[in-house]
Amino acid sequence: MGAIPKDSYLGKQVAYGYLQTGGNAAFVLFAGLAALADASGRRLESAVFAGGETLGNLWCLLVGQSATARKTTCLNLITAQLAQVAPTLVCGKPGSGPGLLKRLAAHPITLMELGEMGDFLAATASNNGVSFYSQVKESCTKFFDGKSEETPYSKEVIHVRDPRFSIVAACAPPFLADHTVKRDWEGGFYSRFLMICTDSERNVRLAKQTPATVEGRRWCGDWIG
Repeated sequence: MGAIPKDSYLGKQVAYGYLQTGGNAAFVLFAGLAALADASGRRLESAVFAGGETLGNLWCLLVGQSATARKTTCLNLITAQLAQVAPTLVCGKPGSGPGLLKRLAAHPITLMELGEMGDFLAATASNNGVSFYSQVKESCTKFFDGKSEETPYSKEVIHVRDPRFSIVAACAPPFLADHTVKRDWEGGFYSRFLMICTDSERNVRLAKQTPATVEGRRWCGDWIG
């Protein structure tokens, strides 16, 4: 954590979020990185790798024990702040594969928050067979690389143009064990996640709304604007 400038958005978020949530500072840090990736939109990318450009979108999975790790609390703190300054940049779990397509067609720069990823895992588990909802994982993977798509659906064609699709999720280890199989990890969906597995770091101090916190939120809004 010492490499993060204290006056930066992430530095202020980690200092504030750690006290506010009682969760591990790493959860606050990586949820904040996902929010910054979303806020950066198409402005953050690199073309230095041989395989082509690398986009700035990020998939982050916070893994910790239920009730004690405070992973969802950390996630909610970050996404709620982002939603305050840019509501269209954040969405919850889609109701279906076509629902995700329509969301990205309307808002191609999106951070999907899955505070309770266990529900998502159960609905999309590979051992459930092909279902109406099981196609969501395939849709997510398809848009990770930022490619435009035209998908026929019912009597219309859903156009998704140049998306920047990020995910921040929280899950307990038992759900990962119960609802995934080997091919899930070897395939394209889970291999795209940056996973952070840790426990809480309890503290007895309470966070306050300090000028630094307010300034950090204002910085986030300026970055998005």
